[in-house]
Amino acid sequence: MLSLAWHHNRKYLVFSALQIIASSVSPFINLLYMKYLIDGIMYGKGFDYILQATLIMVAFNFIFTNLGTLANNFTKLNAKALMVPMSSMFCKKAVEMDYQFTEDTEVLEEMNRASFVLLNGDNLEVYLGAINGTIIAFIQLVVTIAIVTTMNPLIFVMVLVVSVVNTLISLFLQKKNYKLHRLMMPVERRWRYLIELAVDLQYGKTVRIYDLKDFLLGKSRENRKEYFEKNDEILANNKKGQMVMGFINVAQQLVILMWLIYAVLNRALSIGNFTVLINSAQQFSASFSAISNQLINLYQNNNYINDFFTFLQRESCLRHSALPDRHLKKEEPGIIELRHVSFHYPNSDQMILRDVNLTIAPGEHITIVGENGAGKTTLIKLIMRLYDVTEGEILYDGINIKEYDYDEYMDIFSTVFQDFKIFALSIYENITFEPDSRKRKQEVDAILKDSGLYEKVQSLPLAEETVLSRQFDSEGMELSGGQHQKLVFCRAVYKNGPVVILDEPTANLSPVAEHDIYEQFNRLVHQKTAIYISHRLSSSKISDKICVLKSGSIAEYGTHNELMRLNGLYAEMFRLQSQYYEKEAL
Repeated sequence: MLSLAWHHNRKYLVFSALQIIASSVSPFINLLYMKYLIDGIMYGKGFDYILQATLIMVAFNFIFTNLGTLANNFTKLNAKALMVPMSSMFCKKAVEMDYQFTEDTEVLEEMNRASFVLLNGDNLEVYLGAINGTIIAFIQLVVTIAIVTTMNPLIFVMVLVVSVVNTLISLFLQKKNYKLHRLMMPVERRWRYLIELAVDLQYGKTVRIYDLKDFLLGKSRENRKEYFEKNDEILANNKKGQMVMGFINVAQQLVILMWLIYAVLNRALSIGNFTVLINSAQQFSASFSAISNQLINLYQNNNYINDFFTFLQRESCLRHSALPDRHLKKEEPGIIELRHVSFHYPNSDQMILRDVNLTIAPGEHITIVGENGAGKTTLIKLIMRLYDVTEGEILYDGINIKEYDYDEYMDIFSTVFQDFKIFALSIYENITFEPDSRKRKQEVDAILKDSGLYEKVQSLPLAEETVLSRQFDSEGMELSGGQHQKLVFCRAVYKNGPVVILDEPTANLSPVAEHDIYEQFNRLVHQKTAIYISHRLSSSKISDKICVLKSGSIAEYGTHNELMRLNGLYAEMFRLQSQYYEKEAL
């Protein structure tokens, strides 16, 4: 964390140093003043001596109190500022981590724990404050030990024993409470999901049509009940611990007070030194308690900070196999070969694909069809290297795709998924993902015209600057489902990757509308390699080849006419859907 502050916000370190100096000195100003004041009165040193000591005390108090307050405020402010680089690091890792981790429950839990520091900003401030507090308490402790041991070693031993016992009790409680808090993390994640269901516009229609208000409220009550049951355990632990430590502290103070009164009456201890010792004992106890509490705070919050850095340090399996001399041709498509590819998902032994052999020639258009669960989308994930194959290999231009730079390999794909997303950005930004899309206005307008969206876009009050959401912009709007699909097709065309993949993005359209979109898109990407995924057959007649998957294996492969003559699975599927494709069937 200090390294992070050094690289991103050195002001924090400067103000921390000032805070440590001021806070370390402050308690001893009054302690020493009281000694000199009482001794001055007892030994008749006169008004001038007392006035001089008082003025010095006031001056030092004014300087160090104000310096400490100023430094403390700026330290807290700059501690919060460190959230910015930490959030950037977290988001960068979340975007760059292997796709397979986004579907791994264990990693999602780790990611959720890592985000706890960012979602609860006070944790970071408390953690960094605990670092400063530990140093301050340590300095105060050293000075106090020097004073107490010089004047009365027995008091030092007594306070030390009690402080160690209290520290051990606190440490035990914090360990116990951290385990409980980790159990609360999944409960909190479900709580945030329930809130998302209630407020996210994409669920709005379903929530209202199915009258899910009472259902969601019931789930929320169950969630909060589970949360507060665990939280009550934490509060009960703290209550018991505080009662025990409070009793021990009162007993310690009473014993020390009796001992010092005895020393004044029977061992000629001066009133000034009595004051110093009683205050030093309290300061010793407070400093030891502070250092133990701050260390416990560090220990407790370090678990969350550690979760954060553990997530950042998670190794990427997909980015470490690249060879430096492997480069892709991005200007034109290459040959894609799957050789004896088999695959099962991590943490599962069930094979999704079995011994798949497939070659897609440069510029070839191929449709992969099959029933739901046949392995179509999984096959695409492997080709795009969102996952690595379990067995076999995939080659691009004769080279194993693992040997290419991962990000460079991803650049060759222009993909539209079934669950495509429209962002709360302007229309042009949704296509280009560039901050100043107007630089490419002619190119984007040409793509919009080819897709049939140009006139619709120009008819809007803000034209291409229209934001596709009302969530952040009152002048924003939502396009229709078909227009959204055309927009993401424009996005794929604009990226201009040599390999285009459509993974059932038109599944929600009618078969006729789907066929028209495929025909239109096929014209836009006619010189590129195109892979169409569908359990319907809208794209089959416009493809060079058709690959039929069944239970993770290639059941049939060939042109539309060849597969119709084969009279197998594809022909059966086509006849079942023929009422939607009367023209093609005839």
